Amino acid sequence: MKSPSYVEEILDETWRPFTSKVFPDGYRFQQDDDPKHKSGLTLAHIVEKGIPYWPTPSESPDLKLIETMWNEMKYFLCKTWKPTVKDKLIAGIQAFWKTMTAVKCARYINHNTRLYRL
Repeated sequence: MKSPSYVEEILDETWRPFTSKVFPDGYRFQQDDDPKHKSGLTLAHIVEKGIPYWPTPSESPDLKLIETMWNEMKYFLCKTWKPTVKDKLIAGIQAFWKTMTAVKCARYINHNTRLYRL
């Protein structure tokens, strides 16, 4: 996916309507280092739309919530599920997602706010 599609299809058509509905009192937007996330077009769009962007330094997995979740999923798959074929991998990923509760998400967020106050 290129930056123009990301801005239009992901940010404007999907993400912005979702966040305004689910987080009416505000939020902080964070992205990883994918080139389309860091492109001039995307960053200009974020500023233009007033999106409360929380930039993080490159190579800072402790500040990126999704990295913690991906590491937990990898650990779950390797130690608990141990997939050997694609179907078992898919089933393992689905089983992991069932463990993602609001409490677990709050734990990730609370860990981050201790590291870097919003």
